[in-house]
Amino acid sequence: MQMQTIQVPARNLTEEVQNWQLRFGVGLFAFALGGAVLVREVGVTSALRYALFIPIFLACHGIYSGLTGVCDRPAAQGCRLSEEGSEPVADRRELRAVRRRGGMIFTMTALTALLVTLTLLH
Repeated sequence: MQMQTIQVPARNLTEEVQNWQLRFGVGLFAFALGGAVLVREVGVTSALRYALFIPIFLACHGIYSGLTGVCDRPAAQGCRLSEEGSEPVADRRELRAVRRRGGMIFTMTALTALLVTLTLLH
């Protein structure tokens, strides 16, 4: 009889940091939505409207990081974030998995932010 091992997805954020990221992302997304409505109502030029990409990008990043438990910047540096600070990820397999997931988070964040920005402001 073989024992099955349960694979836990690699994470580099503790639960408290995940919660903070998610709350930050949702709050910033609400701010960005309000800003999008405001710039459309006021009639701001389209070049200035696309400046809202930055808060939308940061909001999407916070939401994805909070939901997945992976933040791309510390993942690229090989670190894990906790309330006390950062610490290196020692296990090479876990480090490789965290870096791979961090790259996916960044890609998903950029694509989602671009689509949301184009949808709201175009």
